[in-house]
Amino acid sequence: QRDHSAFTGVVYPVRDLAGVVGGASASDRPSVLGYLHLSTSVESWHLWSAQTLNFLVGVGIIVLLLDIPLSFLVVRRMVRPINELCEAMSAFSSGYLDVRSRVERRDEIGKLAGTFNLMADQHQRAHDSLVKLNNELEKRVARRTRLLRHLATRDSLTGLYNRRYFDEMLKRRFSEAERYGHMLGCMMIDVDDFKAVNDRFGHAEGDRRLTMLAGVLRRQMRVSDVGARFGGDEFVVLLPHTDQEQAKTLARRIVMEFAEVQAKAEVVEPTTLSIGLTDTSGLEPRESPRLLHAADQALYAAKRDGKNCVSATPGAASLQQA
Repeated sequence: QRDHSAFTGVVYPVRDLAGVVGGASASDRPSVLGYLHLSTSVESWHLWSAQTLNFLVGVGIIVLLLDIPLSFLVVRRMVRPINELCEAMSAFSSGYLDVRSRVERRDEIGKLAGTFNLMADQHQRAHDSLVKLNNELEKRVARRTRLLRHLATRDSLTGLYNRRYFDEMLKRRFSEAERYGHMLGCMMIDVDDFKAVNDRFGHAEGDRRLTMLAGVLRRQMRVSDVGARFGGDEFVVLLPHTDQEQAKTLARRIVMEFAEVQAKAEVVEPTTLSIGLTDTSGLEPRESPRLLHAADQALYAAKRDGKNCVSATPGAASLQQA
């Protein structure tokens, strides 16, 4: 059977170069000794090419399959610490100043994380310092505010409230009494013959006796009571939930204790007190200035009755004090 397979090949002539080298002229061409014939069938060539191509494709697929997980691992190793660092930065920028990066590497990412942690430490120290300074400033402002409030509302000599603050509290306490229907008492106190004390013993002695009286008032008043220096040698006390009878009891205690304090201090020619008092019962018109005016009128009545006595609003009997 005849083989019809196709072949491909290469024919290369083999020449005699010895004669040329041995002295023949350059124009003489070497003779052909024979031909070298290399050939293979086309079918074998195709088979070899296909096998080689399949081998290369297989190797490429294997390399690709190995490259995908390796690439994923490499990318993950690079991206994961960057994400963690970004999360730490985001939390820090949101106000969580104690957040730090936990990335520990020796490459550029690790250096970046270390730099961030160093910056965060410095920022937190500065923030803590500012917070401490701000707290200290707030305390100073609060102390200064209390001091200014004290200076604005207190009488510098006696430490009781001043006239301006008393006027504000009178309106407030009167409104509360009217709104809730409870009694509000008011007491006016005057130091008898105070001008004579200043003229005879000097203003220092007069101030001393005013300070003594202020101490008596502070000890006798309740927390809810409002005592103030009304002006000069006059004092006034607001008494929430207090009627005239209860105010009289308080007035007697004030007069008695003031006499006792002067006796202990061995005051020469002790000073007496005149006290006028009233409450909101039967007050017309029902206005806060009217309450103060009624107490002032009662004080004038006590002065007319010979001083050193307690007098209520007109219509109530004066109570003479020894």
